[in-house]
Amino acid sequence: MSNSQDQKKLEEKSEATSKSKRVNKAYIAWEDNEFSTSSDSSESHEEETNLCLMVDTKSSANGVSNLESIDESYESRFYQLLDVYNELHEEARKLQYSNNRHKGENRWLENRLKQLETKNQELKIELENMEKHKSCNYKNSVIN
Repeated sequence: MSNSQDQKKLEEKSEATSKSKRVNKAYIAWEDNEFSTSSDSSESHEEETNLCLMVDTKSSANGVSNLESIDESYESRFYQLLDVYNELHEEARKLQYSNNRHKGENRWLENRLKQLETKNQELKIELENMEKHKSCNYKNSVIN
């Protein structure tokens, strides 16, 4: 068989395989051209080999589809994580708002407490002064 005939047969097999269900197969073909050694026995024996390898593309298609499914899986996980992140971020934002509001209330209550403590001290002093004044008045009235 000639080289071109082998290649033509391999191409036909390849086309037939690609049209039918793809199967993971490798086709190997070679041609041995034996030369007769009718001349000298000292003449070296030469051999020519033509080698042709073909691989069905299904394996690479499977690889691609596997990669695509892995990518889809990662993409799906990414969007799930993104959703969870967005929910947590929204909750953190609400908590921060609530915390800031409570900090404001706390500052107001601390200021109010200081005001009331100051007012209480003033009233205590006034009460002490009244008691002193009352006791002085009582002493004066007893003396008189």
